[in-house]
Amino acid sequence: MDEISTGLDASVTYDICASIRAWATETRGTVVISLLQPTPETYNLFSDVLLLRDGAVVYLGSRTRIPAYLGGLGFEPPTEESADVAAWLAGLLASPTKVLCSQTGGLGNGAPRTTEALCAAWVKSEQCAASLDAPLVTMPLELRSDFARRQYGQPYPRSRMAHFVALLWRSITVVLRNRLYVFARISSSVVVSVILGLVWFKLREEEILQKFGSA
Repeated sequence: MDEISTGLDASVTYDICASIRAWATETRGTVVISLLQPTPETYNLFSDVLLLRDGAVVYLGSRTRIPAYLGGLGFEPPTEESADVAAWLAGLLASPTKVLCSQTGGLGNGAPRTTEALCAAWVKSEQCAASLDAPLVTMPLELRSDFARRQYGQPYPRSRMAHFVALLWRSITVVLRNRLYVFARISSSVVVSVILGLVWFKLREEEILQKFGSA
């Protein structure tokens, strides 16, 4: 799920993420979500966090272990319970040098500041080695209810026509929600059509042949 919180307030985003977490817990599933500036309450709903910089993995593991890992590298993550850790991580990924300059020790603690250095530190870490050596655990999922069998008992629970109708109705709904934009587009098209139509208005055939006869 890519930036599902766009256009939503913090309360609605929290309710959605809490529902998704409950679904994942009940079905033993895995959900990967990217959020834009989540609140601390929403951030704390996640079990694991994946940090990417320039497309490279610099951390993948438990959310609660991030402060200890980054602290070992020389960074000073916020430790307060109400701290906005997600915003701090976004700032760190955007500019590690800027984050280090705002710390007490500054740039003299040898913390990695480039993508290559952050990736190398992660590859050499014990958490990365433990995640690679961990055995793959598979759990059988029993579809007990009729809803579960309809939803997950077949590769495609809905037909192609159902998907087409749903997407078509979604597009119509999106267009109708912005009526001012649709009215402006239609009006501009009408004006341009009238202007182009006036070019040939009351133009005799002789004049057309005289001007464009060679063509």
